[in-house]
Amino acid sequence: MADVIKTLKRSEMDPKDTWDFTDLYANDEAWEQELSTIDTDKNAMAAFCGKLGDSAQTLLDYLTKMEQTDCKAMLLSQYCMRKSDIDTRDSKYQAMVGRFMTAITALGAACSFETPEIMAIPDETLDGFYAECSGLERYRRYLTNIRRRRAHTLSPAEEK
Repeated sequence: MADVIKTLKRSEMDPKDTWDFTDLYANDEAWEQELSTIDTDKNAMAAFCGKLGDSAQTLLDYLTKMEQTDCKAMLLSQYCMRKSDIDTRDSKYQAMVGRFMTAITALGAACSFETPEIMAIPDETLDGFYAECSGLERYRRYLTNIRRRRAHTLSPAEEK
């Protein structure tokens, strides 16, 4: 008779044979704490609405905050989605994915002003911003990619 191979549950496996998530977050509680900061980030970024063309420094401040928030969101997503991949029957991690998606959707809606406002900055003004604030060079490609889609972008209200 053939040997029967038992499939181990994740909890029965040697930890060295499982994914190590501690590089992302020490535990689920640390992830929850970080997720709770997304709402604060959302509010901080929404405060830039109507101001991106005001000055080079304002634009740089917004882009820097956006980049930091994007990096945070990437870590948050990787943690909850990989945890849910371990066992798709585990409702705890499915719920975490759901909460993450809700937070990111709200963040996206709050920042929907970005593309139309960046497109509305006149070329001469943006050139002046680059000359005035060397930190914007880091984001030149990002800004150029947004602005090249002008003909295919809706109004601010429609984008929202």
